Amino acid sequence: MPDFQLFQKFNQEAYLELLDASFKYLAEKSGSVDSFSQYKKICSSSGIEFSELEPSLQLFLQLIRDAVRKNKSLTQLCDELLNLGMSEDQIDVFSKQWEKVHSSLIQTTAAETIPINPLIDMEWKFGVSSASSQFNSIGNVFLQMKLEVDQGNGRTKTVCFELQLSEFYAFLHEMERARASLDYLS
Repeated sequence: MPDFQLFQKFNQEAYLELLDASFKYLAEKSGSVDSFSQYKKICSSSGIEFSELEPSLQLFLQLIRDAVRKNKSLTQLCDELLNLGMSEDQIDVFSKQWEKVHSSLIQTTAAETIPINPLIDMEWKFGVSSASSQFNSIGNVFLQMKLEVDQGNGRTKTVCFELQLSEFYAFLHEMERARASLDYLS
């Protein structure tokens, strides 16, 4: 398993460049090939082979991704870095950089995690069942919804569904929770 003692071979300036390249790579939605050329440049200026650093760097990037996805505290993340061999001085530098980029990493992760098809149009109507082959379903309130969403590239999709009143309230509650989460992230 790669450890982070290799990061101690970098001077503070090179380590800062490495952190900046890593955070830039993670903040861009698709990642960047440019970041890898920057990693190679930082390694060559520090006299380190990129192939030697790559396993540790991949683990480092995965730790950061996991910390963002699982909403780990900075203390938890720093403890993991320390256990993997990163020096306390480098963890202090990491912490300062983390404070600057943490919110943008959360936004990028949320954007990657939640694909959103924009809503173009919505039609809805409430109804009450007046006839049914089942006696206990007469008089039930329901909601019929028809959503038209943009799938990109000029394509749209129509989604139709029906909810019982209890299902509608559960759906409404989930939408309110989702809105609160998105408001918190933005």
